[in-house]
Amino acid sequence: MLFKSTLLFGLASVAVATQADSQIASDLQAMAASFDKIFIGIDSILLVVNKVADKAGVDEIVSGFAVIDKAIAEGAASIKKSAGMSIAELLNILGPVGVMQDKVAEVVKTLSSKKTALEGLGAKETIVTELQKTKTTADDLVNAIKGNLPLSAITGPFAGPIAATITDELVKGIREWGGEVAGPAPKAAAQPRPAKGSAPKATASPPAKGPAVAMPEKS
Repeated sequence: MLFKSTLLFGLASVAVATQADSQIASDLQAMAASFDKIFIGIDSILLVVNKVADKAGVDEIVSGFAVIDKAIAEGAASIKKSAGMSIAELLNILGPVGVMQDKVAEVVKTLSSKKTALEGLGAKETIVTELQKTKTTADDLVNAIKGNLPLSAITGPFAGPIAATITDELVKGIREWGGEVAGPAPKAAAQPRPAKGSAPKATASPPAKGPAVAMPEKS
C-alpha cells in the first residue's frame, strides 16, 4: 500500500506554500518515501508470516524484519535531518504514524495467530529478537519525532502519544512471546525521613541500681 501521506498532504502543502520553503517540500517527500517503504515492508512480512511452514519461512521473516528496520531507520534519519520540524512536516507525518501503528498491530496479531506453528519450528527466540530489534529502531523514530516537534509545548501533548503508539504495539508483541522489554532501572524505595525541624528523641536509660545503704538510727 502506497500511502504518500494523502490524508494530510493537502494541509501540509498549504503550509509549505505559505512558508515558501523548497527545503521543507523536499523533506516532506523524503519522509513520505520512508513511510511508503515501511508500509511495503510490513505488507510483505504479513504475507510471509501467513504462509510460514518451515525454517526457510522463518528465515524469510527475519529478512522481512531487516527490511522494515532499515526503512524505519531511514525515516528517523529524514526527520532528524529536518532540524526542527515545521508545522507542515508534523501534519504530514502524523497520518502515516497512525497507519504505521495499525500495521504494526497487524503484524503482532498475525505472529500471535501463528505462534504454535512458529514455536514448533523452534522460532520463539528468533521472533522475540526481531521484535526487540524493531522496537529499538522504532524508539529512535519516535524520539526523532518528539525531539523535532514545532512549538513542542503545544504540539507535544497530542503528537508525542500518537508517535509512541508504534512502540506500544511492539511492546505488547514482545511480552506476548515471553520476551523482556528494556527500560529504565527501577528506583530504590525511598527511606522515610524525619519531619523537618524535628530530631529523634533520645531515650534516657534508668540509673543503675547499687547495693542498698543502711541509714543510721537516731538516738
